[in-house]
Amino acid sequence: MRNNLVDEEKICDALNFVRNNIDKYSCLQCYISGDYDTGNCATSCIVKFRKSFCFDLNSVIKIIVIAEEYGGKVIMATFFPVTRNKDFERKCGNRFLHI
Repeated sequence: MRNNLVDEEKICDALNFVRNNIDKYSCLQCYISGDYDTGNCATSCIVKFRKSFCFDLNSVIKIIVIAEEYGGKVIMATFFPVTRNKDFERKCGNRFLHI
């Protein structure tokens, strides 16, 4: 990400947003048949779920943060940059958070 001129502070801001705003997610991913359904955003899940948070950092870079709540704490599983529109639609439901 450093090569794409993304301000590292913006990445930290995005991670802090997730930690402090676990209910303001972009997409809810349900656990179905041994894996998370990353291709669909659900309105509710029966058993286990995780949340994706999609941030538009600049005109080139967008990141997705995947997080879960466990024991009252927010656990960030991963975060990664995404550049393909198809991935935004699938993993974010075209809902971006601005910080």
